[in-house]
Amino acid sequence: MILHNHGLLSCGATVGTAFTALYDLEVACKAQADVVTSGGEWIVRESDAIDRTTAVGGPEGLDGALEWKAIRRRLDRIEPSYKT
Repeated sequence: MILHNHGLLSCGATVGTAFTALYDLEVACKAQADVVTSGGEWIVRESDAIDRTTAVGGPEGLDGALEWKAIRRRLDRIEPSYKT
């Protein structure tokens, strides 16, 4: 969810799902902002290309499980005090 003048909000069945959704949304917003500020031309993909991409790697397969495990391992190494 994009909140007017407040940033982004995400939720999910697990923390990993919510994190992955939020991270992907943030990256997409940054890409859009970069295109807008560059003055570059917008390239809008055809709907069949979008449908094919979604069929291969749609959001239902992105539960964030692998990403969340990797982030936890990194945090455990870098800053284990986050657990307390």
